[in-house]
Amino acid sequence: MLVRLNRTLETAYIGQWSAERKIAAKGSELKLTNHLVWHGHIPRPDAIRIMSGAHLHIITSIAEDNPAVIFEALTYGVPTLTMDHCGMGNVICE
Repeated sequence: MLVRLNRTLETAYIGQWSAERKIAAKGSELKLTNHLVWHGHIPRPDAIRIMSGAHLHIITSIAEDNPAVIFEALTYGVPTLTMDHCGMGNVICE
């Protein structure tokens, strides 16, 4: 999930999400659907382009031990918000 702050908030979802329907339903309930962008699986250069323009990267996966996307976000100067699962918090903070 990537958040880009312009005049309005845009949340970009890249990849497959098991909770995609649930998030979309909540977004609809809160009248935020025009702020949610579902990209699905896209070519890597497109994902990097989107990530490099983001203001915040949020990773919610608890299934990955060491997701490379954290390092990719940090490479582009995009701060990452994550749960402290499998030491991800230490990777980001140190």
